[in-house]
Amino acid sequence: MFKNVEILKKSEFKDCTFDQIDSKEFVEEVKLIPLGVDEIYNYTSYAPIIITSGKQSEFALFPGITDKTTIFHKNSCTNTPSYIKSYPFLMLKVKDKNDEIIDVIGIDKNDKFVGENKTNKIFNSNEELDELSKNIINNLKTFHQKRELSKIIMYNLKEKDLL
Repeated sequence: MFKNVEILKKSEFKDCTFDQIDSKEFVEEVKLIPLGVDEIYNYTSYAPIIITSGKQSEFALFPGITDKTTIFHKNSCTNTPSYIKSYPFLMLKVKDKNDEIIDVIGIDKNDKFVGENKTNKIFNSNEELDELSKNIINNLKTFHQKRELSKIIMYNLKEKDLL
């Protein structure tokens, strides 16, 4: 997963379709799941929440040690984290023509979930985002804002030597 990420361009993906992913399938490949600041409390009773290291520390869910022993395989967790719900879409940071870093919508071109003959269209016949894609991307944008808030909290905790 996330090995073939591209910027979502209408010209390149107008006829492309996608399938949504199940939480169980997702954690088979992704072992840490970033959380929005509002999701932290929801998952503390299901699995460890860790703070990632580095300049841009944030909260992440550690769903299990192996793909066979996760909170999603045990069915003990009924919620799906926003990061998983947004798949195959994700937020990318890229440099624009003025060398400024901007956020854009990307897509993981994983053949298992994105391509021809999948369940959901990305763009409709009017070349606008299909309703499901639009909802997922709007939720992704909200999630991204909450992730950024987490990073600000972590930065401030480090600055005050509390972390």
